[in-house]
Amino acid sequence: MRSPWSLAEERAEQSEDGERFLLAFNAGWQVALAPDIDAEARRLLTADAVSEAGWVEGVAARRAHRACGHPTTCTCDACRVRRTAIRRNR
Repeated sequence: MRSPWSLAEERAEQSEDGERFLLAFNAGWQVALAPDIDAEARRLLTADAVSEAGWVEGVAARRAHRACGHPTTCTCDACRVRRTAIRRNR
């Protein structure tokens, strides 16, 4: 299974501004589980298509990833980062 981040990097290469796409993707990924996602979107995004596309991709990727119910032994990028963050916060 390919990680959401590797897919985002491929899409960023196809974008007219890949760096901005990845920044918006990361922002969407980070706040996808926030209680008021619309407020975060209004705060972070400008009206350009690249940022909006990255934001939507990030939110969708995070929600899809969580919906898949990855096992505790999953080694995809997102699961490894999450486990590392949990260990640091102990």
